[in-house]
Amino acid sequence: MNGVPSLTAGLQRSASFAAMFVGWLAGYAYYALYEVHFSGLGYVEDFGYLVWGSLILTAVAWGVFVAPVLPKLGQEGIIVRLGFFPFAAAVYAAIAFTILIGWMFMIDGNLLYHGQAVVIGFTSGSAYLLLVRTPLRRFLNSRPRLTVPIMYALPLAGFVVFYGVVPRFIPSLAYVYYGGSVKEQLVEETLGSLRMGDSVQELSKRLPGLVPEEFLDGGSSTISGSTTRFSYTVVVDSGRVASVSLQPKEGLDQ
Repeated sequence: MNGVPSLTAGLQRSASFAAMFVGWLAGYAYYALYEVHFSGLGYVEDFGYLVWGSLILTAVAWGVFVAPVLPKLGQEGIIVRLGFFPFAAAVYAAIAFTILIGWMFMIDGNLLYHGQAVVIGFTSGSAYLLLVRTPLRRFLNSRPRLTVPIMYALPLAGFVVFYGVVPRFIPSLAYVYYGGSVKEQLVEETLGSLRMGDSVQELSKRLPGLVPEEFLDGGSSTISGSTTRFSYTVVVDSGRVASVSLQPKEGLDQ
């Protein structure tokens, strides 16, 4: 490729590891969007699986099905050279997922997780192709002792952004598309910081969907609910917070 040496096996593996994380993020987005907008639930139900289960499964699939095979494929093969690699990776990911655990879902006719595997494979393949068939390849080859650790560290940095930075700095996004303890912590922290007179519109911007739409027109009502640790009640008067009550559930300490 324009006189740039081929990547070593170690560089290929590290690049594919970074690409795998990009694919995992796309797979998370695929499933979260489905649950929020198309499943009828309106929220992310399987947050634990979506984060930890799918991440571990994706890493296992990479270690078993990708890392040993990728260096043998080469960077100048027809699949890579003609840009077919993302499509081949999508099919390969679906096959790998089926072999690992996907066959159990096929028995019930549930192919939703197979769709997630296809998205992960296609996006990973696209990201990998971007690394090995563009000028980024020259960067990878420039200092292998530096770029290999960088490629392996990128997923860790990306996960810190996903799990820590996004909920803190974009709480409205995390409240809608995250779930589990992250979502509950957002509710507890946000309601705990409310003061009398705060606009219910601002609360709705931070936690979209928490406030029913009919309460946003300046009316008065009470919003109540609970997390695994707290029960909460927010009294709204003329579109503003009149009082907030957070009560720990029995047997749990704050």
